[in-house]
Amino acid sequence: MAMKSAAAALFLAVAAAASRPAWSQEPRSSRGVRLEAVSWQLFASSASRQGAWEDARSVVVRGSKLPGRLRAVATLDNAASRAMLGLVLRYVVSMRYDAPAAGTENIPFFMDERRVPMVKAGESLRLSLEVPNLASNLRESLGSNLPLPISVRIKVVLKPRGDLVETLQAVSGDLRLRYENR
Repeated sequence: MAMKSAAAALFLAVAAAASRPAWSQEPRSSRGVRLEAVSWQLFASSASRQGAWEDARSVVVRGSKLPGRLRAVATLDNAASRAMLGLVLRYVVSMRYDAPAAGTENIPFFMDERRVPMVKAGESLRLSLEVPNLASNLRESLGSNLPLPISVRIKVVLKPRGDLVETLQAVSGDLRLRYENR
């Protein structure tokens, strides 16, 4: 008897799924915007050419100076069939330290948000995230009793908002710091 009722319940579930309209069978992940990745870029210039933003996984710190301006770039992907309006990215930037006694520690020093007015249907959008006090924070950190910072970490969160963004999405990216003359 229990076997017949389980089979009947399965049949009803399959029949209900088959009778739904096509729009409701769209996969959950394609119904809104996804925060895909965040990476770092360095503004590099030389005497022979004008400056340009280039992807950077690490930078060499000479003394207490960065080799140029840095920014993070977040990538949003809208797989939906309509434009998404009024999104908010929140981000926090921290220095990572390798403390022998305590392991790795992150100390945040900057927090901001970036409003995104619109992401068109089917569009992938790259947004720059400025970190205005990164160089001064690094100099302050190098002049303190803290261990040398091993990287700068940014964590970006796409704020949930109803049907636009259904779940909390967060990504992070590290910029490794290498030292010269230390």
